[in-house]
Amino acid sequence: MTTTFLFLGQYTNGQTAKDSATYWVNKKYLACLDSGKSVCYCQEQDNFLILHIDTIAKKLTVAPSIYYSWETFEFDIKRYNKSSFTILPGVGIDRGSTFNIKANQLTLTTLKQTTLFTKIEVQRFDNKSIQGDLWKQIGVINCKPLLKYSIKLCSDSSAFPLTTKRLSEYISTGRITINCSTDYHYNEMYINIDNVEFFLVYKKDSIKLYKEEPRDEDVVVDITTLKDCQLLIKTK
Repeated sequence: MTTTFLFLGQYTNGQTAKDSATYWVNKKYLACLDSGKSVCYCQEQDNFLILHIDTIAKKLTVAPSIYYSWETFEFDIKRYNKSSFTILPGVGIDRGSTFNIKANQLTLTTLKQTTLFTKIEVQRFDNKSIQGDLWKQIGVINCKPLLKYSIKLCSDSSAFPLTTKRLSEYISTGRITINCSTDYHYNEMYINIDNVEFFLVYKKDSIKLYKEEPRDEDVVVDITTLKDCQLLIKTK
């Protein structure tokens, strides 16, 4: 069994079990989330969120922002030297794009921009598909800034208390995700163990979580009809 890390994913040679992986996460995206901005706002800022490198199959797998694409990209790569790779032309990336790895940082260079990624070691939530796991990892990463908030009920009538302890447990087991919806760009949280969905409203130093019923795509959320609510206040 390999060692598991809570947050800090290239699927490494010599790995004895498919329970951990190495990925690369957009540093600017992480900083945006950490600042208290909404998931949708942060995804507007960059095209690529999280990468996986397979040096044996010579593949680069990318989970993009939904503002860029709702599909995962997979590119063939060619090693240029010990630390640099050329990304072969494909849909979703500029011709002539490259990436360079130095220690725990990856630099992706395209015609339009240079993006920095940091290496993270994680427990895999989906052992069957790298693409599926990348999306799940981002959904969980989106939740981690909430651990900096204190959690209160909005009123005595609210019935689903989400404590900091419970939130931490859900994050560590991959049972909770926050994503930006593809229809109205809503920030929505889903807890699969309880089959509960939340609608998130971000303010400067607080977030309101409204419990909502599962909805079909293109169904507008009317906040005035959502009664259960929890208030997250950023700790100083």
